[in-house]
Amino acid sequence: MNLKQLESFAYIIETRSFSQAASKLYLTQPTISSHIALLEKELNSQLLIRTTKDVTPTEDGKKLYTYVKEILRIQKNILEEFKVLNEDEKNVITIGASSIPEQYILPEILPKYLKKNKIEFKILQGDSSAVIDKIINKEAEIGFVGTKVENSNLIFEPFFKDKLVVVTPATEKYLKMKENGYSIKELLKEPIIMREEGSGTRKEIKEHLKQLHISNLNVVATLNSIEAIKKSIQNNMGISIMSNLSVNDYVKDNRLLVFDFDNENMYRNLYIVRNKKMYMSNACHKFIKFMRESYKEISY
Repeated sequence: MNLKQLESFAYIIETRSFSQAASKLYLTQPTISSHIALLEKELNSQLLIRTTKDVTPTEDGKKLYTYVKEILRIQKNILEEFKVLNEDEKNVITIGASSIPEQYILPEILPKYLKKNKIEFKILQGDSSAVIDKIINKEAEIGFVGTKVENSNLIFEPFFKDKLVVVTPATEKYLKMKENGYSIKELLKEPIIMREEGSGTRKEIKEHLKQLHISNLNVVATLNSIEAIKKSIQNNMGISIMSNLSVNDYVKDNRLLVFDFDNENMYRNLYIVRNKKMYMSNACHKFIKFMRESYKEISY
């Protein structure tokens, strides 16, 4: 096998089409087909399932794709190190981002960065667990997540302190609590709407509540959409604990209320995560430096 064959295979997987892969690689479709036929013959295995409408990998094809992505990434890193990549190939950064960074951090920072830098960002969205998996599997150069895990191959660098607040409907009942004073323990006896299990927000909330000796929440719903949670609270389904960043718009419009935790505010770190075993491009190093400088000592 050779790199051209592997590259053809990767592009077919990603475009789900022989013709689109041929177009992207500036090859003819018969050439692409020949590459796959030679690969399948050498590996003695069917790698792709072809239909009239689609192309999908077999189980062996999925295994091979994992190796091929790593081989092509190493090739790119070698070319970049020896300065033989063209500008388009150099200036692409693949980022994994969980919900809060993807919706409320990156839309603020990327336009500022792009004003002074010629770069293309590819954003892979998922909950914190999914993004960490992408970093472990080297599918993204860096990730932005709301929690960290124990893994000796990963580096977690805090860059932003995210304030967590109790969010309620803006009804008379909660307005009176705001005016007259409240107890967090009493407030959290209300019906609770939680984020999904893989969410960094949910994991950090559990840790904080454990320290406050608060348990046995009355969970009435688990949702994986921040907007769905906000609208559900507004419609009196229950209350929730959320990132202050994520509810600022509804609070400003008087659609929701936020309550701080007793005595001291609750914060959790947002992290830049990267894989120590994955080569980081110069473009990525430059972007991380920009993130550090932009969010130094900032919290919400």
